[in-house]
Amino acid sequence: MTTFNDIYSKSLDFFGNIFKTSYPEIEEFQPTDIAMWIKLVNKFPHMPYLFLIECVCACYFIRSFVKIHKPIFSLLFTLFVVSLTDNLSSIMRNRKLAVFENYLIAPFTLFFWILYNYFPFDLIYKLSKCISMLIFMLSGFVIGHNLTRGIDEAINLYPTSAVMVILTGILYGSCRHISIYVFARSTHQESRSAGPVIFGTTLGALSYYYFTDLGHISYNFWFDKEEMRFVVITSLTFIGIVHFILPDWVFAKVFSGVGKVIAYFVPYYGSTWIPYRRTPVQAPAQKVKTE
Repeated sequence: MTTFNDIYSKSLDFFGNIFKTSYPEIEEFQPTDIAMWIKLVNKFPHMPYLFLIECVCACYFIRSFVKIHKPIFSLLFTLFVVSLTDNLSSIMRNRKLAVFENYLIAPFTLFFWILYNYFPFDLIYKLSKCISMLIFMLSGFVIGHNLTRGIDEAINLYPTSAVMVILTGILYGSCRHISIYVFARSTHQESRSAGPVIFGTTLGALSYYYFTDLGHISYNFWFDKEEMRFVVITSLTFIGIVHFILPDWVFAKVFSGVGKVIAYFVPYYGSTWIPYRRTPVQAPAQKVKTE
């Protein structure tokens, strides 16, 4: 009995240390205080809370959008998608991959993968489908955090290259959806396009970089960095709702319209680089010689 109590108390201490964070005090929260909202959203801990949300979103999207028949491949691909942002961060900082360095990534991924694939009567996945809009919202919330995190890390590595900083933020934010889409297309499966996510992260990255003191676009028109971080994260959260409601063909029409506008104002390069549907030109019919 004593041994069981010791194991139980040590287990509680172990999980307590995992979930022990410096999150702002909830007792101080005032619903009308915008500064507290900014603090709550911006300081949301990455490990373990944000990572747990990412596990749920990744497992749900993989289960919904791609079919993987072998369980071991499904588990490995889920682990790859879940840890992709952290691994990119490790590569940029010349460190060991996060999946091998952080001892929480693999167990949490395995736990949620089992819930979504082997839970009795498939209840977890069916319940997730009932709240799929919430999952898309949480996915946008995670994308916003990953995007701003990528720009904050890249600004120290590429202080003079705005292109590299913005591309890093876009990659951090949309890499999960890109990897799922590429896997689906490479295995000849239909999946939701990653274009809307890339479009949203691009707008968020440009706003977070140029409208703060990071990009120095103007000394008169700029916002506080934490305020813009809050705006980007909340905006991408609501864009997740739009991504859930609207089908992909609506975004395709929007992208096509934007491409036509660019092609109109930039006649040569617009028509060259903007993809559009070409009308096939038929070869003239050859005349048959008659004797």
